[in-house]
Amino acid sequence: NTYAPRLTFSSVCDEIFQDKRFLLIMRGVIVNMDFIQSFRSGVCHLESGMQFPCNLRKEKQFISTWQNYIFQKLRKEAMERRHKANNE
Repeated sequence: NTYAPRLTFSSVCDEIFQDKRFLLIMRGVIVNMDFIQSFRSGVCHLESGMQFPCNLRKEKQFISTWQNYIFQKLRKEAMERRHKANNE
């Protein structure tokens, strides 16, 4: 049996990328930035030990995007903790 996909990869990407956690690191490869451990030599390493190739020419851009995401996430969490502490 064969099954035809209902959505194109492009339409799936449009929906997924509304969530800022996801990063397209190579054609057909999307990772959740919450689980990235590092980028090295054109490879994205995840905390689970999985490795995925990434576009080597864009690796610096990926690292910057990932670091900015983590910084914003930590900043938001710190603000939420302060807000919670002030309300107790």
